Amino acid sequence: MRVLLVYRCSREGRSNVFESLLPVGLCSLAAVLRRRGHDVSLANYSEASPAEVERHLLGIRPEVVGISVFTFNRSASFDLARAVRRLLPATTVVAGGPHASHLHASILEEHPEIDYVVIGEGEETLARLLDRLAAGGDGAELPGLAGRVDGVPFSHGWPEPIEDLDRLPFPFEGFRGYGVDPRTQFMVLVTSRGCPGRCAFCSTPRFWGSRIRFRSVDHVLRELRGLREEYGLLEVSFRDDTFSVDRGRVFEMCRRMSDERLGFLWDCQSRVNAVDEERLVAMRRAGCVHIQYGVESGSPRMLERLAKGIDVAEIERAAADTRRAGIEFSVYLITGIEGEEEEDIAATEALLRRIRPHGAVVSSLAVFPGTALWENWKRRHGLDESAWRAGGRDVVYVRERDAAPRAAVERIGRLVSRQAPRNAYGLADLREQRLRIGDCHALDLAEAALLERMHRPGDARRVLERLASREPWNPWAPLRLGRLHLAAGRVREAVERFRETADAVPRLPEARSLLGDSLAALGQRGAAEDAYRWALSLDAKHAGALEGLRRLASTCVSGKAARPR
Repeated sequence: MRVLLVYRCSREGRSNVFESLLPVGLCSLAAVLRRRGHDVSLANYSEASPAEVERHLLGIRPEVVGISVFTFNRSASFDLARAVRRLLPATTVVAGGPHASHLHASILEEHPEIDYVVIGEGEETLARLLDRLAAGGDGAELPGLAGRVDGVPFSHGWPEPIEDLDRLPFPFEGFRGYGVDPRTQFMVLVTSRGCPGRCAFCSTPRFWGSRIRFRSVDHVLRELRGLREEYGLLEVSFRDDTFSVDRGRVFEMCRRMSDERLGFLWDCQSRVNAVDEERLVAMRRAGCVHIQYGVESGSPRMLERLAKGIDVAEIERAAADTRRAGIEFSVYLITGIEGEEEEDIAATEALLRRIRPHGAVVSSLAVFPGTALWENWKRRHGLDESAWRAGGRDVVYVRERDAAPRAAVERIGRLVSRQAPRNAYGLADLREQRLRIGDCHALDLAEAALLERMHRPGDARRVLERLASREPWNPWAPLRLGRLHLAAGRVREAVERFRETADAVPRLPEARSLLGDSLAALGQRGAAEDAYRWALSLDAKHAGALEGLRRLASTCVSGKAARPR
C-alpha cells in the first residue's frame, strides 16, 4: 500500500530541536513497513504552510496516512487529519503516539476524520492493519488497535511489547522523506524502550513499560557504523529515557565503540541513581560529551511529591562523579508544583550552586495523559478526557492561573545563566580529568577548543597533533587541525588535512566544504567549486558550501581572483 507517515509540531515547538524533528518511532514504523513491502514516505510538515501540505498530499495521494500525536502537537495533528479527510476522502487516517494511545476512545468519538488509533508500540499493529486493508478488510480484531466498524467503536487494548528490538530495522533504512534533513534527523538514536522510574509527571511507564527492553550492543554498533557510512555522521544523541541504567551494557558499549574506532562524540540522558564514577569515566573515554539528568527539584518534599525515587544526596553524588569524569551535564528542573513554597525554590537554587551544572531546562509542571499526575487530577477535580479537546492551549499546567511558577522559572533560569561561565571546565579541570581518565579523543577535543577560545592556537594545535599521532584513524584530529591551519593562513597544510578527513569519512560534508574554502584560498576555483558541490550532494542545505559558492560567484562577477597563499 502507498503509505505516508507524517508529523507536524506546534508553532511554539519549531524552535525546539527535538520537538521539531520527526519522532524516532515514526521513522522506525516507516522502516518496518518498507521491509513488509509497502510504499512508505515520511513527511515533517512542521515548517510547511497549509498550501505546501496540500500540494504534497495531493502529489502523493496516499492510501493510508499515519499521524503521530503528542499532547503538545495535538491541535496541529487534528487539523492535519481534517485536511487529509477533506482532500482525500477515501484515504484511511490512522493516529498514533502517546496522546492518541492514552486517549484513543475520546479521540475517536470527537474526531470522525480519524479511522483508527494505534495504541502504544505500533510497529506490529500498523503492519497487520495494512495487511488487512490491502486485502479489503478492516482492523476490527487486531490487538493494539482502536477504531470503528460500521460506525461502532471498538478497542482491543494495549499490545504485547516487542521483546526482541533487534528485529526492527534501522530507522534510516530505505529513507524517503519530505521536509526532513536526514543528517539532523538520524543523529537521534534510541537504544532501549522503557524506564525504571515512576515519576508522577511522565507517561513512559504506561506507554513503554517499567521493564526496560534493550537493543543489543552489536545492533547499536551496526547502526552507528551505518550512520557514519551513509550520512557521514560523527555526532549522535542517545535519547533513551535512562541510557546508563544497565551497568554492564554501558561498559560493553563503550568498549566496543573504542575498539571499533568509530570516533563518535555523543550525549545521552539518564537518572542520577543510574550512574557512578566508573561508568561515567568509561562513557567519557568512549566519546560522551554531555549528559542530562532529571533532577526536577532540590527540595526533598517536592521530589517526593513528584515520585522521583531519588534524594538530594544522590543528585550531589552524580554531579560530583560527572564533573570528575569530565563530562558536561545539564539538569531538567520543574517548578509550579502544587504546594511548592519559597523554601522549596530556595532549596533548588542552593542545590544548583552546589552541583554546578553546565546548563538547565526549567519548566512549570504540566499535566499529560497517561501519567499518575493526570489520574490524580481527574479524581480531585472531577475531570474526564474532554479536558484534552484540541483548540485550547497545547500544554496544561498544574498551576495554570498562578503567576508564581512563571516567576520561578525566570528566577532559576537567571541563576543558571549567571553560574554557567563559572561552572565551565577550565584548563586545570581538564588536566586533572586527564590524570584520572587518561587520554581520549573527547578530552583532547575539549582541551583544544578551550585553548582556541583562549587565543592559544599553537597550544591547541599541539593537543590535536598528539591526538593525530595516538589515533591516526580518528577523523576529528585532521578536521580540527585543518581548521586551525586555514585560520593561520597555512592553506596547503589545511588542504592536506581536509583531504585526509574526507578520505576517512567520505560522506562528511564539512570536510568537503572546508576543502573548498582552502582550494578557493589557493586560487583553484574549479577544484573549489567541485568540493562545494560535492558537499551539497551530501547535504543540500549545507551553509558553508552554499556560502562558498556565493563567494566564488561574487569574485567572478567583480573580476577579482583569490590570492594564493
